[in-house]
Amino acid sequence: MARDVHWLSDPVEDLLSLSRNDRRSADAIVAAVRQLERGGRPDVKKLSGRDDRWRIRARDFRLQFTRVGDLVVIVSLDNRRDAYDD
Repeated sequence: MARDVHWLSDPVEDLLSLSRNDRRSADAIVAAVRQLERGGRPDVKKLSGRDDRWRIRARDFRLQFTRVGDLVVIVSLDNRRDAYDD
């Protein structure tokens, strides 16, 4: 089952910045999101304590997203050491 993926502007900017400094990690992130789009299940986990948030793990980075049916909205992209600080 294919999913539509929408990126908010902040994670897009973070990915563009990352691609200039760490191309391998940026490519891993894009590959994980494409796998999710195609209906696959990359390293996805429901975040505890957050009813509406999930995460994708790609190398040292975490993408947090929400789901509404088949729509996935990427809300943040962070290094794993900073990903869960609020």
